[in-house]
Amino acid sequence: PDVQNNDGRRYRDFFKSFTIWVNGEEVPASQVSYEAAKYNEYFIVKFPRMSVTSLTVEPSQWDGAGNMSLSEVTFYEYDGLADEIEALFANDSHTVLAQGVDAERIAALRTKAENVDAYYVERSVLLDQLENAQQLLNGETLVVRSGFTSRSGAADQKYGQTASALQPLGITALSNQSVSFYVEGLGDGETATLVQWQQYSEAGTEAKRYTLHNGRNQIYLNPIGNSGSGERGGSLYLEYSGSHADELKLQIRDISAQKNVVTEIPLLDITSDQWYGRSAEERKAQIAAYVETLRTYVSGLTFPNDSSRRTNIRNATEIATPSVLLSLPADQVLAGLGGAQASAEEMTQKLYDAICAWEQLLFLANKTQGVIDGDAVFADYRYPMETRQNIRFSRMFSGAFMFAAGSYVGIDYPETRSMVTGYPLGQNSTGGGIDADDVNGLYGWGIAHEIGHNMDKIGYAEITNNIYSLVAQTADTGNMTGPSRLEGMYTAIFDKVALGKPGQAGDVFTQLGMYWQLHLAYDEAGNPLDGAGALDFYNAFFAKWKAGAYSDAASKDDRIALIAAEVTGKDLTEFFTRWGMELSQQTKTTLAEYAEETRNIWYLNDQSRRDRLNGERQAELTANVTAAVEGEKQTQLTITVSGDADRIQGYEILRNGTPVGFLMGNGSETQTYTDTVGTANNMAFAYTVRVIDKLGYEAATAESNQVRISYDQTIDADRYTITRLENGDIVIAAKEEQLLTTGGWKITGAQLPADGTYTVTITGESGQETVAKTGSFTDNENQSGETFLAYFNKPGVETSDTRIWMYDAAQVVITGVPDYVTLSDIHLLSYPGDNIAFTEGASIGVLERDYTYAIDGGQTETIPAGTVVVTGSYRGDPLYNSVRVVAQMQTMKPGSSEAPVVTKQTLSGETLLFAEIPEDGQVSTISDGFFLFVPENQEAFRQVNEDHGDNHAVGNSVMIALQAQMWRAETVDGDNPRMTSDTLAISVPRYDSMPGIVLEQ
Repeated sequence: PDVQNNDGRRYRDFFKSFTIWVNGEEVPASQVSYEAAKYNEYFIVKFPRMSVTSLTVEPSQWDGAGNMSLSEVTFYEYDGLADEIEALFANDSHTVLAQGVDAERIAALRTKAENVDAYYVERSVLLDQLENAQQLLNGETLVVRSGFTSRSGAADQKYGQTASALQPLGITALSNQSVSFYVEGLGDGETATLVQWQQYSEAGTEAKRYTLHNGRNQIYLNPIGNSGSGERGGSLYLEYSGSHADELKLQIRDISAQKNVVTEIPLLDITSDQWYGRSAEERKAQIAAYVETLRTYVSGLTFPNDSSRRTNIRNATEIATPSVLLSLPADQVLAGLGGAQASAEEMTQKLYDAICAWEQLLFLANKTQGVIDGDAVFADYRYPMETRQNIRFSRMFSGAFMFAAGSYVGIDYPETRSMVTGYPLGQNSTGGGIDADDVNGLYGWGIAHEIGHNMDKIGYAEITNNIYSLVAQTADTGNMTGPSRLEGMYTAIFDKVALGKPGQAGDVFTQLGMYWQLHLAYDEAGNPLDGAGALDFYNAFFAKWKAGAYSDAASKDDRIALIAAEVTGKDLTEFFTRWGMELSQQTKTTLAEYAEETRNIWYLNDQSRRDRLNGERQAELTANVTAAVEGEKQTQLTITVSGDADRIQGYEILRNGTPVGFLMGNGSETQTYTDTVGTANNMAFAYTVRVIDKLGYEAATAESNQVRISYDQTIDADRYTITRLENGDIVIAAKEEQLLTTGGWKITGAQLPADGTYTVTITGESGQETVAKTGSFTDNENQSGETFLAYFNKPGVETSDTRIWMYDAAQVVITGVPDYVTLSDIHLLSYPGDNIAFTEGASIGVLERDYTYAIDGGQTETIPAGTVVVTGSYRGDPLYNSVRVVAQMQTMKPGSSEAPVVTKQTLSGETLLFAEIPEDGQVSTISDGFFLFVPENQEAFRQVNEDHGDNHAVGNSVMIALQAQMWRAETVDGDNPRMTSDTLAISVPRYDSMPGIVLEQ
């Protein structure tokens, strides 16, 4: 019945086989076959000729299919014609006539088949078989394919890797048509699979598969994908994993009246035995025949418009090598080889170079992943796997440059010509890949990036797959020290590891640096094509990973650290901690058993490895640092070195023992660094500078002098009156009922108090008095001593609490001021300004448990566990201030080396400003408040570093950094807001590496 189930599949598509019982005896399954009509509208089931008294037919369906029924079953009496025609052939593939077949016998059978008074279920097929026989009798060429190999993804599991098992037939066919396939050579119980791949297909709707058995297979090629996307149909392939590949032969027959369903396309199929161990001349002989066929074929193609170049199913060619299958538009391959005007010799040489480049690229990828041994030599190499990488012309989804789909890599029409323009290492040419920054002929960053997706085992998408891109990019005929894409990005990398915030970096290239630094630190010299050395770390790491080493580790990050430490023999605890990994105690204990790593390998770059391999020595120098306050919130460090300034990688800056940044060395003996201290005031700082040389060693350390951040702004004297009472008390009263927001007081002038004590009492709007400060004139909070300065404290705190507390004062009374201090030299300090800062450590993280807070009306709201939150501190007035969080969004083409585009976007969400409420319930300016931002779009944070390029349902604009902003309005209703403070941007960690955050009540 032509009905559908709940997921849109037709019930008639549920059939998978038929079982026949004749006279109560089951017919062996090997003797039962069936052929499906268009859209499975009916099935023709065949079994051996026999006398029948009872017949049972049992259709079977795939597991989990819905119930169904048959509407009609028709039985046909055997008439012998089909067997008579079959007897014309000596084999199942119908490629050899039986002994004694002549024209008269064929003609007689044709007359019988064309008898209009007889009914034959398969008349057109029978007539085509007779034409097949006549063609053989006439010596005509048939469309026959042989020379197959066994290709099994299951067999490749021993390498921990699999790819495409497709074997091209060099045929393209229209869909919605029937085609006959005659198969010979399958072993007992074996089947093969016919695959049709839609031309210019969309990911997810690429292909349909059909089971083949020995003998005739009548296949109706069902349409694939959206019929509005162009001509339906495409190239045909065989999948076979049996043990009789040498015996397998396949004839393809177009049974349409116009013979326009099947088209032979140019096919270059080079097996392992035809490539490895062969001379260049032997290899080129096969290529030469192909390029001539290609030139002739493309000259016969016509394209009414540019779109038809993509959708015309005849614009196709297949280039199959031992390691790669290129399924590309024929016109683009010709263009890549030089075009129709190029000589056959030029095209042959160019394609030969391109295949050599593919062999080298896959050799490097396989060595990286441990598919082959680390000391493998390219000259002796044979591609070890049965499946191979398939680079395929495909329709792109929105925003994609190319994509990986597990068994193949999809690229668009304009890029396909570059797939035949590569060249081997050590050879100079032009345009070896897709990307503008290609530095060798191994097809560029993008192709290795997508192959990396298909091969990657760690699974941090857009990060660990790019290891393969870096390997391909830096490969050369020396020690694999070519330029890498990370050069120019080490400033961000070193900032990440200097701060050591938990979680992986949101920027994929920054995080990629962690994996690349292990290569930079531990891989030795050696051409990777000639044996061991340059890829030893990755080779050993991935071999252990695929063998299951430490598979019981507490987390993926723990497992990475454990294997890396075992491979290197070094305690890498600090390295991974610097990169934001939170290792378990058990892992740390294990790592501590290895030798100490004396280098700061988290500060290595590509030049570090070059220098190490070139025998450069450690830097010898001394260093000095001086600190000076600049403005209200900044300290400038002046760093001076004596010695090997040109050997300095940079300077790690620590403020009071906590790393705050990294300054890249520029080769000069003196450099400066500006530290912005944010909300700090009336605080002393001392700086330590660690000088790191280019090999990662700490070359020197230097300690700065102590500096004190202390700034003040005074309230305009016109806003208050100031008098001295007879007892000497100073009284400052606000004018015109405008409260004075103040956080301290100071004395100026030539004569400052040298001793004695004082008390400052604040009277608020309600008349309540509060002691804001009690102190001694010997405790001057102005480091310079040019004025006397004292900041107000929070009521009731210990004297050791140096936080500035702001008061809204109607009156201020100061006792203990000497008579010689004039009233004009006494000042109140105003609000020092709004400020916002992220929390040190876990600024962006995931709530470990629910957090419930009170809202108006005695109600509560709860933020559930698992919610991503952003935390920080602020100075401001919760009634007038608000916090905004701005995201830096990075957009890039997956697999492309084009520079990412970074835009800013203010995030929607809920902001909570926390402040301690005084006993009188009046909230004023808060000097040390806490803010919590709950993003509305939680999914955006879960998508950080996700594989946007290959996930078709997700855009490829990802969040890499956040900046917090403080805004102040003119009224409590939020009128006319202006930005008053902001933070530096911080990296957004990958969701599954975000730290846990617990909010206490």
